[in-house]
Amino acid sequence: MSEFAHPHPQVSDGLEKEQRLSLIQQEAAELVPSRVQLPIASAEKGYYELPMIKEPSWTWEIPMYFFIGGVAGTASVIAGVGELTGASRKLVRDARRISLLGAMLSPALLISDLGRPARFLAMLRVFKPQSPMSMGVWILRFEHA
Repeated sequence: MSEFAHPHPQVSDGLEKEQRLSLIQQEAAELVPSRVQLPIASAEKGYYELPMIKEPSWTWEIPMYFFIGGVAGTASVIAGVGELTGASRKLVRDARRISLLGAMLSPALLISDLGRPARFLAMLRVFKPQSPMSMGVWILRFEHA
């Protein structure tokens, strides 16, 4: 095809388009704020006035479960080390009793918080290393095995 088959746009059309484009760019610049305000977090309000950490949904049983479980586990380690090193029999016996008492109280506290024993058993279906509750349930399970 020859050059003449496609007429060149007129110069005035090109200028009008450029002016319209400039007008649209100016209008868009007015709509967009020049400086965007990012939210600033604080310990009291968090981001967007939402708390940084959710309120816990559990009751007093769970802190007691963690505490008693920790005491029972520590007593079990003390009993084991005491037996290996030939420590006093009274120390080993008392540590084992404390460990047994903790192993009996921990499931009761956990089941009390969960509401019914079936929920405790349901927690055994999932093994999550990042969940203290899951780890506690599995430790209790193996402690009694």
